[in-house]
Amino acid sequence: MYVFVLFFISCIGGVLILGSYKRWKWLVDPPIEWAWFYSQSWIKKKFGQKFLLVYTYFSGMVFIVIGIAGVVFETQAITYALSDVVQVKLRQHTFLIPKH
Repeated sequence: MYVFVLFFISCIGGVLILGSYKRWKWLVDPPIEWAWFYSQSWIKKKFGQKFLLVYTYFSGMVFIVIGIAGVVFETQAITYALSDVVQVKLRQHTFLIPKH
């Protein structure tokens, strides 16, 4: 489940980058009147359209990095947990082998 959420976060980052590249109007050129409820419009109003474009690219990259890093760390945690299980089973097994 957690990996699915991280994949979804990476997909949001991909949409942000694709929308910036294709200059989707709702993403990089929203109406100023929407500034009170839409963050992209507020950023455009305060800092300008060029900053909004760069900000959207950067936000997309951050989302992708967080998603990939989370999947990597989650995979390492699962691998570590499984390695502990294997070590415990090996210890139990070697414990049963009599010493010569």
